[in-house]
Amino acid sequence: MQISIATVNLWGLPWPFSIHKSRRIRDLISVIQKERFDVLAIQELWIPRDLRIIKNSLPEYHVFAKSNTAINPSGLVLFSLFDLHDCRVIPFHMPLFHKENPSHKGVLKAHIRINENDLTICNTHLYFGGKQKLHPLQKKQFTQLNACLPKTPTILCGDFNVNKNQLDIQKTFTLLSNPEVFTIDYSTRYARFLFNRVHGRDRSPDMIFANFPTDVTKTRIITEPLLSDHFLVVVKMKI
Repeated sequence: MQISIATVNLWGLPWPFSIHKSRRIRDLISVIQKERFDVLAIQELWIPRDLRIIKNSLPEYHVFAKSNTAINPSGLVLFSLFDLHDCRVIPFHMPLFHKENPSHKGVLKAHIRINENDLTICNTHLYFGGKQKLHPLQKKQFTQLNACLPKTPTILCGDFNVNKNQLDIQKTFTLLSNPEVFTIDYSTRYARFLFNRVHGRDRSPDMIFANFPTDVTKTRIITEPLLSDHFLVVVKMKI
């Protein structure tokens, strides 16, 4: 059976911390309706109203987010054409001084069943550790991430805020998406936005992994419509 897995950081902060959000959400809905991803992992979908708009437009999808009436603290959401069960969000530990402390980034874990086989989906978003003083914090988060990952068949995807050569995850996980293709291109209008200048270069932090043998039939990014400061990453695989 062939399935498609997709991941995108939606940059769903309220104005003025992001721009054109309503239009980008409409474009995302159109892309999902056209592509019909089997599983879509979203990061930075913070606002419950935005989540409701997407859910109401995609009634065929099962959705999980640990959200309250005011905010989705982790920003993590999972959409699936398969039933979701045993879902939870595990937040990363954060020091009080960190600028991103109001959010609770971490790992969203859910289980789906395909052809009578159980599969774990992990959607994660790590904090940006671009400055030297933040590297120990990011290393601790990789330790937490590794502790969350099961030994059973698992797909891991999300925004790792590092490139492939900086990753520190279990050696059983194999990268399925193409690490040579930038998922953040600083020539795009959203990646040039004020708050992203600190990153300073094109990067590929958005990735999809698996810890079981699989035949990848296609991997690509969706650049148009431009949904965010990140491109949407898609992997098609046989399982």
